[in-house]
Amino acid sequence: MNRSLITGIVLGAAVAAAAGAIGGYRLLAPAEPTFAEVLEAKEVTEEIPVSREVCKDVQVTHRKAPRDEHQILGTVAGAVIGGVAGSQVGGGSGKQIATAQKSGAPFATAVTALGSGRKLRIEGRLADPQTIAAGAVLLWLFDATESETRMAALAEAEAEAKRAFDALSGLIEAAPVP
Repeated sequence: MNRSLITGIVLGAAVAAAAGAIGGYRLLAPAEPTFAEVLEAKEVTEEIPVSREVCKDVQVTHRKAPRDEHQILGTVAGAVIGGVAGSQVGGGSGKQIATAQKSGAPFATAVTALGSGRKLRIEGRLADPQTIAAGAVLLWLFDATESETRMAALAEAEAEAKRAFDALSGLIEAAPVP
C-alpha cells in the first residue's frame, strides 16, 4: 500500500472530525449572549500601600579550608594517578603524552582503570610554560563510568525504538485498504 495514500486517508479523517466538532459547537452554542443590569456603581479612590518582595538567585561561593594544608596527599595521589594514566594512554607507551609534549596538540582518550570497572576520560594538553616547567603536559581525569553506562542504555533504547518503528511500518504496509 502506498504511504501517501495512507497519509491522505488519515489527514482526511482528521479534517472531517475537526469540521464536525466545529459545526457541533456552533449548533449547540447559545444564540445571543445575555447581560446583567447594573444597578449601582461606586468609584474606589482609596490607595492601599503594597509591600514588594524581590527574589533572585545569587551565586555564593564559600571556600572550605583545606584539610591537608601542604597538599601532600593530593601530590601523592596525583603521582599515582599520573603513573596509571601514563601507562594507559597510548596503549601503555605514553605516545599521546609524548606527542602533546613535542607538538603541543591536545588529546583525549578513555581508559578503564586496572582491576576496576571504572571508566576514566583523560584529557591533556601542553601546560603553560609560565606556570610550570616547559614541556609539561597537564592532564584532567574525569570519571565517565555513569555517563558511559547511560549512553549504552540510550543506544539500546534507540535500537529498540528503531525495531518497533520498522515493525509498525511493516504492519501499515501490509494492512488491506478498502
